[in-house]
Amino acid sequence: EAYPNPVRNELTVRAKGTVSGKGRLLLMDVSGRIMGATEIRSNDFATFSMSRYVSGIYIIKYTDEHTTQTIKVNKE
Repeated sequence: EAYPNPVRNELTVRAKGTVSGKGRLLLMDVSGRIMGATEIRSNDFATFSMSRYVSGIYIIKYTDEHTTQTIKVNKE
């Protein structure tokens, strides 16, 4: 879960469910360039500062040893 979407300044990402160990979050632009990365545990939160990025679509990619999920985020 990523909110607010659309985002202006700070994006919060929450990892829901059971995660064995740590998961990894990547913030990418639409060309796949990594803009930020962090580790996250189940039911934990991470934040990305979006204020320095231009308006457009960004991708949040979550991966752990069992799951991969992507979320599109619109930066205003």
